[in-house]
Amino acid sequence: MRNLSIARPYAQSAFEYARDKQELSAWKAFLASAASVVQHPDVIRLLQNPDIQPAERVAFFEAVLASQVNTERKNFLRLLAEHERFIVLPEISTLFNAYEAELEKISTIRVVTAVEIADDYRETLAQQWKKRLHR
Repeated sequence: MRNLSIARPYAQSAFEYARDKQELSAWKAFLASAASVVQHPDVIRLLQNPDIQPAERVAFFEAVLASQVNTERKNFLRLLAEHERFIVLPEISTLFNAYEAELEKISTIRVVTAVEIADDYRETLAQQWKKRLHR
């Protein structure tokens, strides 16, 4: 829960910037990749090492995510490094995706049944949820 509170302003800022610049898909991919990188045990050790300077951490992420890093995303990485927030990248990515889903009016519904449901019933459920969620 604490990580979500920490991640929220970063996710919100990234989302608003990406939305305004019409770069949602590029930012979504960038954040997903960065979140994936930060979950690797070796990267976690690197981020927890007090001898590694923020600039070195940014350089590492730039190298790993080279094809996705532009000036704005590099600045975002610098901000995370300055405030030692790389570790919340998975939460930032998750929140960013939630903001995008809300913008696009996308909802994910999970139905659990004991048996497989028929396609026509699946479609009926989808229509009912669309009505209920006004989407």
